[in-house]
Amino acid sequence: RRQKIRMELGQNTEARDTRARSHRKNHNALNGTIGFVELGKLMNVSWRSCDAFARSVFNEMADEGRARYRRRMEEYKARSR
Repeated sequence: RRQKIRMELGQNTEARDTRARSHRKNHNALNGTIGFVELGKLMNVSWRSCDAFARSVFNEMADEGRARYRRRMEEYKARSR
């Protein structure tokens, strides 16, 4: 189950460069269906309904992401010195 969750989510966790797609941005409608506040509320309900195991997988992925961010920042700081 852990592998399945990580496989499904792991493919979409990297930051994307959206500068080249600025012409596609529409700040008035998020895909025309839901606003930012409503999205946050739905995410909150989903998070609260997750079981402890699923939360542990998400927390592991968050820890890995933080470690990756810190590593990249250290590389960036080392280059800019």
